[in-house]
Amino acid sequence: MPEPAAGFCELALSRPPVLVVLRGLSREQIVDLTQGARDLGVHLVQVPVHSREWLAALEQLAARTSDRGGVQVGAGTVTTRTRAREAVAAGAAGAAARGGPLGVGGWTSRPGR
Repeated sequence: MPEPAAGFCELALSRPPVLVVLRGLSREQIVDLTQGARDLGVHLVQVPVHSREWLAALEQLAARTSDRGGVQVGAGTVTTRTRAREAVAAGAAGAAARGGPLGVGGWTSRPGR
């Protein structure tokens, strides 16, 4: 199995280059729209950490891993290491940040995925 970040990039380059960013939505909306994105052939979804119920949405999506059908769900706009750890622990494929406090090159991935 490829490394998570490598898998994310491989998936991103093998399908239409569309990333759905689900900002400011409820958990139910995030879960429903992720399913809708998958049904439309979009396989990259980002849930910004400042969205309402972002953590609950990531946890629910992770619990439905078998239903995701190849959808990679990551956390976005991650501004602290704590938020990155929370996102990955909740089931995000990784966490994206605009440089700064994470001390990583913009993407940190979940070990073992």
